[in-house]
Amino acid sequence: MPIVNFITLLATLVGAINWGLWGFGGYDFIADFLNGNTSMWSRVCYAFIGLCGVYSLRLLFIKNVYVKKCVCQHEEEQNYYEEEDDENKE
Repeated sequence: MPIVNFITLLATLVGAINWGLWGFGGYDFIADFLNGNTSMWSRVCYAFIGLCGVYSLRLLFIKNVYVKKCVCQHEEEQNYYEEEDDENKE
């Protein structure tokens, strides 16, 4: 599953960069790379990027266990150092 997430993220980033290029400079990288925005391959690429964007929406609704683990670990370390400081004061 991590490879699917990576491919989805990569395609979403390509789409976002393409929209940025289009918005700021009027340049469509995908259309230029795939012989026009009405060619079959560019339409397939646009559809794939759109589906990846929809798939990426799920990231807004799932809990990120890694981030939670890092936050908890940081809090444990902080509590450890606070306890150590209290012992040194006595």
